[in-house]
Amino acid sequence: IDAVQVEAGLAVAEFASPLKLSTNGGGYIMGNVGIGTATVDKKLHIAETVTGISYALKLDNYHSSTDDATGILFSTQGDGSNAFLSGRGKGGLVYATPSGATWNRGDFYFLQNSAASSANPSLSDASMVIKNDGKIGIGTSSPAAVLHTNVVSTATINEIGLIVGRSGGSVGGAARGVGVAFQDGSNPTLFSGI
Repeated sequence: IDAVQVEAGLAVAEFASPLKLSTNGGGYIMGNVGIGTATVDKKLHIAETVTGISYALKLDNYHSSTDDATGILFSTQGDGSNAFLSGRGKGGLVYATPSGATWNRGDFYFLQNSAASSANPSLSDASMVIKNDGKIGIGTSSPAAVLHTNVVSTATINEIGLIVGRSGGSVGGAARGVGVAFQDGSNPTLFSGI
């Protein structure tokens, strides 16, 4: 131990080599945790000082098969009371390896599991995907264009897949509408307008 100081009743030690904590069961910290900072105001605060992008947190899955993923599970009301399970979540943000991908390349999946069950979301619950090549799929996990929307519900025959709207306002005293334009080169063609 290189140095010890006391902060708010907690002894803080500085080690010459990395500190390793290990438990055979579970453990917890009731207060806030700071990594790289002593000014902590959230449950977990990770900070570093670098020029450019700071990747202060890395999530990894060492298994290397197709559709292996790493991610964050989101939950509300998961405190174990009122029959809400603390191990369950219904939303997730996942980075997954598609078939044939190399060099750690993957796709981002936004997951929403709407089932009234104890099941956590899986890749089949994807409501949106951002592929590694930049294509975005909403309602589809296999976008065929830069933005690909797909209505998956059969509740309505004429269900709308995209709404482009505008909220009030005018330009130069005249009311302005909104429309969808398709552009080929430098010549946009208005498809529909209001």
